[in-house]
Amino acid sequence: MNRLAQFLQYSTKVFALKALLRSVREGRVEPKVPLLPLVRCLVLGVVTRISSYLDLAQQTKDRRRWRHLCGLKAPVHHEIFGYAPERMDPEDWRQNQARVAKQLKHNQRLESVKIKGLLFVSIDANEHFASFSRTCPCCCQRQVEVTDPDGRKLKVTQFYHRYVFAHISGPKVNLVLDYEDMEFGEVWWSSCGHFLAGFECRRGCCL
Repeated sequence: MNRLAQFLQYSTKVFALKALLRSVREGRVEPKVPLLPLVRCLVLGVVTRISSYLDLAQQTKDRRRWRHLCGLKAPVHHEIFGYAPERMDPEDWRQNQARVAKQLKHNQRLESVKIKGLLFVSIDANEHFASFSRTCPCCCQRQVEVTDPDGRKLKVTQFYHRYVFAHISGPKVNLVLDYEDMEFGEVWWSSCGHFLAGFECRRGCCL
């Protein structure tokens, strides 16, 4: 927990973490748990690589120090970690990504990823959140073959999300700069094309 306290202190001093998290907007009406402690808890969950919302909620129950670092007055249920982010504004997180990248460059922390003095941005497509049962209006879908308990081959619908990422990778730094959802039926090189068309306007100023 001391390491987490040091992380929060450092990131607040260098990146103004508290101000970044306060800039995130949400759409909950009269929330019982304030947003700032929740997003701080989510950030610490990412830093410590907690694997699920269930495990993250368990941290708030088992560790009083964890609640203190997050600013939570009481343990929270795991469902709130799905409910609250669905009502946040993604653009606020994207703007925060840009601010962190700008600060890293200002602090000369991107020097290790330069090649002959230049920063190179990698464009990649990735896939997340594949499921056979859970879906949302933004899901892509495909038919995949599975084997049932009797050994028969069946084709079922699988739902998933795909994204195009712009990131900087190196021996000491891996930094996501921007991302964009890929629409159902869209091929990745087409998505990369219009993603790049808007990337310079959206994030070019951060590097």
